[in-house]
Amino acid sequence: MKSWSLRRAFAVGVALVLLVNAVALAGAWYNRSGAPEATLRLTERELLVPWGWGMHAENSGVALQMQWQVAMTPLAGPGAPRRETLAWLDAATMQALGFAVPASTDADARRRYARQLSRDVLLVLELDGPAYQASVQRAVEELARTEALLAAAPADDRLRQEVAEAGLQLQREQTRASRLFIVAAGLSLAELRARYPDRSRYAILPGQVGPIVDEYENAVRYRGYIAGVKAGAIHVPLAFRPVFERALRQSGDEMPARFQADVHVGRRLEPWLVAASAPPGRP
Repeated sequence: MKSWSLRRAFAVGVALVLLVNAVALAGAWYNRSGAPEATLRLTERELLVPWGWGMHAENSGVALQMQWQVAMTPLAGPGAPRRETLAWLDAATMQALGFAVPASTDADARRRYARQLSRDVLLVLELDGPAYQASVQRAVEELARTEALLAAAPADDRLRQEVAEAGLQLQREQTRASRLFIVAAGLSLAELRARYPDRSRYAILPGQVGPIVDEYENAVRYRGYIAGVKAGAIHVPLAFRPVFERALRQSGDEMPARFQADVHVGRRLEPWLVAASAPPGRP
């Protein structure tokens, strides 16, 4: 009897594993069927190869992680230290996403708003567009601001350090930071795609938004924050792995674009890798 129970448990376990795999394969097939919802050409600025992969023979697989930034709006005026906020995720947008936005800004109302749980939404990710250009321009302006202050007080070591940090930040934005920016959130795929029709520039992915109370200069604003993007890990097929192995060997290279990769987003809004190569001019 005990032997029969063990055999039965084993058979049930095997059947469960097969069922789970079948469901996963069916989901992947459905996601990749038909025309892709979006196609983005990304580089290592947007796709992170896990550190240490390829250093050991037993590492037979690799998955890329999507890197993104959030489109922000500066609040400080010219000549003042930079302070940014997520202005487009304002009270009206949060209400449209299903959050209860109080009419009052007293302490109890602020606490009720901030205690709400994050919600599942759809997020629009823009590649190398106005949001990225604005981020670079803000870094340019921050460097100019700190340089002007240092010119007026050349003996100030603190300002000299700020200039150095601003220069490094500008260099990072221009050469290494992700050009993929979250620029909008909504609940309807059709409505978001109508607003952002370029499928080579804008991808729509599931994510989460949470509430936050922004208090600045004696004003209270109900806003949201990006709690996460459900892009998941992007599996690298065996045929493309040499591209990423070369990229890892070139880790000390000053030129950041060590690979370019075409990523499709499917019917279930899940990304997958369809092509990878060294960029033009690279070995």
